[in-house]
Amino acid sequence: MPHHSYEYANTLGWFYDRFDHPHRLKLLYVAGSFVNQAAHWVRHTPGNGEIAARPPQAASSRSPRELLERLDAAQVALEPEESRAWVQAYLDAGCDRAPLVETLAVAAVREGNDPHNQEIGLCLLEDYGKSTAHDRDTLLLACAHHTAGHQKFGDPLEAYRRFTEALA
Repeated sequence: MPHHSYEYANTLGWFYDRFDHPHRLKLLYVAGSFVNQAAHWVRHTPGNGEIAARPPQAASSRSPRELLERLDAAQVALEPEESRAWVQAYLDAGCDRAPLVETLAVAAVREGNDPHNQEIGLCLLEDYGKSTAHDRDTLLLACAHHTAGHQKFGDPLEAYRRFTEALA
């Protein structure tokens, strides 16, 4: 549920950036209500809470490229905790964020059997690019977690394989 309210708020930001509509304030109220309801649901659902991302053992001895390769493998394996851990290791190493954003974006679009969920990962990356918040790296961790962890049906890489075969 919270990822749906996040996507709605992201779309509302897009709308505000492009249109001067007389009912904009009503849409903002709807977004606030949606976010509030999602927060209530999260707060009162057992098992929810903040999850610390701890880098894997010996991650500090790996190159930035190796960290991104491990992240990509964790994303494909649908391992949200491991994905967050590799993102945290990359962030802790102080590496350039652009290759990390690219790796996360490719992972999000590769999971091709539910475009709605792909879009949420991309919304998180879009907001990361726009944000000036001191803790905006949280959006990168959330992207990794959501892409690897959202519910998937069937083979999530089927569409990706078909496109790569057709374009080869």
